[in-house]
Amino acid sequence: DTGKFYVDAATGNISSSGTLGIFGNTTLQGSLLVTSGNIGVGTSTPGAKLHLAGGTILQTVESAPSILSSITHANFSNPNSVAVSGHYAYVGDTGSHYLFVIDITNPNVPFVVGSFSNDCVEARIQVVGRYVYSGDTSNDSLCIIDVANPSAPVLVSQISDATYLPDPETIYVSGKYAYVTNPVGKRLTIVDISNPLNPVVKGSVTHTTQLSGAEGLYVVGKYAYISAFQYFTIVDVSDPTNPTIVGNENNGYLNNVSSVYVSGRYAYVVSNNGLDRFVVEDISNPASPSMAGSSSQINAGGLYVSGRYAYLTAGATVGTLKVMDITTPASPYVITSVSLSNPAGAIYVSGKYLYTLRPGATDYFSVVDLTGIDSPGGNIGNVSASDITVNDNMDVGNNLYVRSGLNVGAGGLLLNGDFGMSGGTTNTLSFSTSTVFTSAASNYSGNRAFTFDATNFSVFNSDRYIFSLRSNNSKVFSVSSNGDVRASGTLYALSNTVGTPGTPGDLSERVDIVEGENVESGDVVIMDTELTDTYRLSKTSYEKTVAGVVSTNPTIVVGNGKTEYTAAVAMIGRVPVKVVSENGPIKIGDYLVTASKPGFAMKYDISSGKTAAIIGVALEPLEGEEGKVLALVNSSLAPGFSSVGSTELNISSTNNNQLVMNADWDFNGFSIFNLKALRGKDNKWYIDEEGNLVAESVRSNKVQTKELIMEKDTADNYSTVGEGTIKSGENFVEIDNIAIKKDSKIFVTFRGNPGSFWWIADQSDGKFKIMLSSSASSDTIFDYWLMGVLDSSLSSPASVEEADQNNSTPADSDTSASGQTNSGSTAQDSPDAANNSSTDPVGNDPLSSAEETIDGENTAPLGNENNSTNADNNPSADSADNQETSPPTEPLVANENSNSPAPIPVEQTPVAETSPPTAKDPPAESAPLSAPSPDTGETATN
Repeated sequence: DTGKFYVDAATGNISSSGTLGIFGNTTLQGSLLVTSGNIGVGTSTPGAKLHLAGGTILQTVESAPSILSSITHANFSNPNSVAVSGHYAYVGDTGSHYLFVIDITNPNVPFVVGSFSNDCVEARIQVVGRYVYSGDTSNDSLCIIDVANPSAPVLVSQISDATYLPDPETIYVSGKYAYVTNPVGKRLTIVDISNPLNPVVKGSVTHTTQLSGAEGLYVVGKYAYISAFQYFTIVDVSDPTNPTIVGNENNGYLNNVSSVYVSGRYAYVVSNNGLDRFVVEDISNPASPSMAGSSSQINAGGLYVSGRYAYLTAGATVGTLKVMDITTPASPYVITSVSLSNPAGAIYVSGKYLYTLRPGATDYFSVVDLTGIDSPGGNIGNVSASDITVNDNMDVGNNLYVRSGLNVGAGGLLLNGDFGMSGGTTNTLSFSTSTVFTSAASNYSGNRAFTFDATNFSVFNSDRYIFSLRSNNSKVFSVSSNGDVRASGTLYALSNTVGTPGTPGDLSERVDIVEGENVESGDVVIMDTELTDTYRLSKTSYEKTVAGVVSTNPTIVVGNGKTEYTAAVAMIGRVPVKVVSENGPIKIGDYLVTASKPGFAMKYDISSGKTAAIIGVALEPLEGEEGKVLALVNSSLAPGFSSVGSTELNISSTNNNQLVMNADWDFNGFSIFNLKALRGKDNKWYIDEEGNLVAESVRSNKVQTKELIMEKDTADNYSTVGEGTIKSGENFVEIDNIAIKKDSKIFVTFRGNPGSFWWIADQSDGKFKIMLSSSASSDTIFDYWLMGVLDSSLSSPASVEEADQNNSTPADSDTSASGQTNSGSTAQDSPDAANNSSTDPVGNDPLSSAEETIDGENTAPLGNENNSTNADNNPSADSADNQETSPPTEPLVANENSNSPAPIPVEQTPVAETSPPTAKDPPAESAPLSAPSPDTGETATN
């Protein structure tokens, strides 16, 4: 009656210009319009546009969802799986083997932004972060595709295994592992994907019935839930290396199960075996799952659970999207549905939208609006949801608890507090690529950058490791709880300093001591002559088998010994040693040898002439008759001696078994007898123990020998000997050999009758021709020999130093004009070829050394290698056949007993003889042949 409440009789609309109060329930069939003011439910004084005082807001699905948009693509052939991440949907097409990336930022207008074609797209895909995981059934592979650039996906790795990954069907990623079902292999396989570039099979479980036809897969926490042909199977995957089946369900409703989805304490599965069921499984007891309820659904295929609803597609010809209420697990029922026109396909729900595939005559990707709340903001005390999709940022004010795996994208993970891991017996931290640990700690913020603290370890155990480094699971470095450090390789240091607390320091080795010998620091120990590799106290003076001194404070100790009776014996360095004044007072610099008192040393009396092992050198004097002095351990042998008062000098031994002279040694015209070998400076020449003279070159006025062997090297086409063939019907052949010079003397020997006159034509550097006066009636083979000739009257004497500087060895080779390698004489044809492997009698080849590196930086050479001969190094000192000899300046004198025919010279130029050189008249230097250097290709003088 105040004029503020009106009812329109024609339309039935109610309007009010003031406050409209409703007491009781009201059902609105149309709209409720509030042009100003607030709506209050349960309150007469609403404080906001919509004020609910107590109670619950419940939104239910009553009407059928609507298809918002659909797209197709020329390469759609049989799209069978879909996954959504952020603003993109990823579609796998097993028909065309394409992966499509679809932009769904605007659900009304989705469009393809990129694609990838490969056999890898043959299984149900899953997307986690920047990677799509799929399978290649034809190659039994798991594939990882990088989609960081949505317009250009890239395959980054593919792991194939016919045993563990046969015909992969479904991939599920949780944490650092990918779980793969194999229907053919009746198997679940776990793959470590912590390094996407190198995935590794970690473990697998198979079962002939419970995993037969395994397709659907869902992983939550420590369990994997699998829908197989006739079973719903639960696998414990807490140990990825050894997954085990812990429970299963087999009933008439579970035949030919295709999909599975887990939410809370229930697993939802669909089957299409004729019964075509939607089944709810109670999994609260993983060891004994049981069916909680079911519903008949024809040809059910795709399945997704979100909140109180399950969405599934059904129908082989005309598909239907069904929305099922699963609030009561015992009696799930269909609320509403929408026709998809095409056969049912895979589905994925994200937010208020459902994404589905509709394969058929025309294949579609469709977006379905499920309805829901669209709000610019909200302040909610508690949210319970099956899935939460955050397209941009998420801010958690307190704790975030993740029950299963956590995958973080390319942006990385930043912690402002401590980081801890707890679970299982071993926690694993994996990195996929080269990893750098960086600490912002400085000298001013603390005295440690990184600290590894094993808080529950005992400091007495040597077999418990607080730090262990491995290479492909092989132990390479470790630190035990008592501080022992072990390395499987060699320790290198760029610095030559190794420090230890206290002084002095030495290098010791832990060795076995004879049981019952009570040794202590400073004792001198010798080798036991009855027990292998065992040591004991010295007993007498002038012992010859001294091992060292028991260390007081070793810097480095190597070895462990084999028994419980061990001691660290100093091999080198400074160490306190027990001494007595048995041979008189000990002064700095005195050599020390064993004394008659067990375990003690005394100074060495050189006048005694006795042979004894030197323990070391005293670094400080002995005060009194007995005590300890610091000594530099330097084991050697003090030889006995005889005077030089007679015609003989007998040397029993020296420190390194060598007699070193620092000046010329004039034998005054006398001889040296019984030499084993003789070597020149820098190994430029030597005579080995077999009597072979090895030198870079030999110069002589005359050479007489029983056998002359010329080496050739076909690899470099340089040789002074060779052979050629004039083919039947031809009258010439051209020989190519870089050893040929235009003024070389060429000796030719035919192996048969050439049948006509022959001569040499067109001789120039690197080649010449053999001509016949008429064509050969058959293949005609000949040998040739090249010789350089020097007019000695034009040469001048050369000093030994100049000759040394000109010595080099050209590489040898021999190739015929036809490009075939000719078979001439080689060092292997000689009976002396076996001597090439004789051992160097004098010492190591000083030209050969090994060089080690640390992180690519060169370090000093570690030592000489064996002086073996190879194609890349200088010839070894023990292989005379590997040396090339310069041609003689005089014609060779043939052995008069030889039956071999002399070679036929093409032309002969007389060579002037020279008088034998005298001490005042050095021999004339022979002119060497010129040949290309094997390393540079330039001319080198030999």
